Amino acid sequence: MLMRRMNSAFFVQPTLLLVTRRKVYGIFFHSASPPDALLDARAGKVSYNVGTASSLAEDDAPRTAVDCSGELSFCLPLVGTNDTPGKHIQDRVHEYVFLPTIAIRIVDTLEFQRLRSLKQLGTTVFLYPGATHTRFEHSIGVAHLASQMVRQIALCQPELNITRADTICVTVAGLCHDIGHGPFSHLFEHLVNRIRERKRIKGTWHHEQMSIRLLRRILSRINLWEYGLTDEDARFIELCILGLAPKSPWPTNVGRPPYKRFLVDIVANKRNGVDVDRLDYFLRDSLGCYGRAALDVHIPRLFSACKVLCYEGEYQICFEEKMALSLSDILNVRAKLHKHAYQHRLVKVTDYMVSDALYEADPFFKVRGKNGKLISMSECVEDEEGFCQLGDWVCNAIAASSDPRLAKAQSIIQRINERNLYRVVGTAMFARFQVRVTEESIREEILSYCMEIEADLVLRDAIDKTLIVSFVVITFGSFDDNGLPDDPINKVTFYNPKNIEIGAFKLPRTRVSPLFLPSEYGERMLFVMVREEALADVVTAAFEAWRERYERHLGVAVPTSNRRKDESPGKGSARPRRFSENRDVLSGNDFVSFEEMQRQVQTAACEQEAHQPQPQSQQQQQQHLQRGVKSARSPSCKLGNSQGEHTDGNDENNERVKRICTSVGRGNVEEKHTDTCTHEGGAVE
Repeated sequence: MLMRRMNSAFFVQPTLLLVTRRKVYGIFFHSASPPDALLDARAGKVSYNVGTASSLAEDDAPRTAVDCSGELSFCLPLVGTNDTPGKHIQDRVHEYVFLPTIAIRIVDTLEFQRLRSLKQLGTTVFLYPGATHTRFEHSIGVAHLASQMVRQIALCQPELNITRADTICVTVAGLCHDIGHGPFSHLFEHLVNRIRERKRIKGTWHHEQMSIRLLRRILSRINLWEYGLTDEDARFIELCILGLAPKSPWPTNVGRPPYKRFLVDIVANKRNGVDVDRLDYFLRDSLGCYGRAALDVHIPRLFSACKVLCYEGEYQICFEEKMALSLSDILNVRAKLHKHAYQHRLVKVTDYMVSDALYEADPFFKVRGKNGKLISMSECVEDEEGFCQLGDWVCNAIAASSDPRLAKAQSIIQRINERNLYRVVGTAMFARFQVRVTEESIREEILSYCMEIEADLVLRDAIDKTLIVSFVVITFGSFDDNGLPDDPINKVTFYNPKNIEIGAFKLPRTRVSPLFLPSEYGERMLFVMVREEALADVVTAAFEAWRERYERHLGVAVPTSNRRKDESPGKGSARPRRFSENRDVLSGNDFVSFEEMQRQVQTAACEQEAHQPQPQSQQQQQQHLQRGVKSARSPSCKLGNSQGEHTDGNDENNERVKRICTSVGRGNVEEKHTDTCTHEGGAVE
């Protein structure tokens, strides 16, 4: 064994060998020295009680069980044919990361190197200037965590017969799980499907499909036999990238028995969402956005608390019962990042603007594909050669192009650079998830209110083109059998290390401290935006009318985000609506269709009108003017004050203002405007 003795303590050399009966992978040792005498080259303590060398090869039965105590902070590589050199990489999150030779071969390809030009968070950089990290470093981090997790399980449970090929396959899956992303990451998926819908192309495109195709393209140039891998191993890597839903049948062409199903959950966990992909981007994204890692959980400690046990007929990765609170913290970080970064209002606006720019440029902006053929960005999803050319650089290339056909796309990109963004005219939050309403139905209602304000078909077509209605759904990443947001801890299996005989179990809600249980596990926010500022006032009035009508189905209504340009500071301050004490609220188990919601609103309006005294005609007109929606006005007429006084002397315009105000007449929009919100964490808006 490669050791040297100094001051009665054993110092481990950087490379260890595991000795088996017929194969050599690394060195295990038996030491009488206390755990603190075993010093690691990096950090942390490792203490192993190993009587004799044990094998992790599938054809070798384990000699002894391995009792792992302490924390595994730095996992040294298992060594095999053509894997001896490898490479250590300095990472901003995980410090030193080791990649085996086959992983280095994959990294040094065009398919993988293109990830350097893809920002991990896409347009979030317009909100958090520090969010410039890329898919390249994220993929290396996921590969590192995947390797550490599978080796920790192998060390503590040799009876699972985790082979060297298993370790390499899971590592490569973590490395290649995101190589199918296009420019601006998930935004490109929506763009491609939007263009496919316009072209009436059936089927939805997902980046995982391209990840598999590019992986096959890479492996076709690598001799897998040099690394001890087979075609079955290649198919197993694909399975680890795609993930496998619970209770799904185990494929028979991956060269592994069904009990190794837990290996698939390491990179893409479809069971409860606790996987190394999320662990890495929680750490990396929070570091880029906030300047510090948002996870207080020690990842090596989390891995050391893992154990593979059989639960409901499937082998799953279980955690020590005392790790429940730490896992809750991890999943809480997911919701916070979605709320404050991924789904932030400014990010949604810039997403739509970049998507519109690429949508307008797609027919004219070409890249070189297979056999030198020029193809559009949307056509690259069918051409791996052309897809490998794409990156975030396409926006800069479009902006710098001399092609006059790209003028419309260039104007949108110029608006982004000048911070002349699409305007958010209103937001609303639904009180319960059970309200089954779609973006299209809300869009049609807002358009109908616009027609009440301006009965002009030409204007309606213009509003139809400028109006954007978008839902933002934020959850903890878990849903129950009814499709409603649920506590993700309900899907995590636990075990008691002091009473392992009872096996795996789900944690009852009564055994979780109520101090850390949220009242809701999801929210659904509605954003209404306009592309053209000139039409913002009409759409704002229509949205306010819509929100007033359906207020009983909404939660705490967020005021309009942008203050009107003609308002002085301090005027028109925001007054968020809150639930009234006697208002009906949906119960937790009720499902309400959109038609039922309309019927309830109409009934409530009729009852309210029947109980109100009829005012005198002159008094009624005055009240309508006072409550009129002042933002619903044409550019040629202005309201001078809160009493509906008109600043222009034109009688025709006066009548037009009165008609607009009385047609909507559902509250003063000025009272619902607020200054542009500042975002915690140093966000720039």
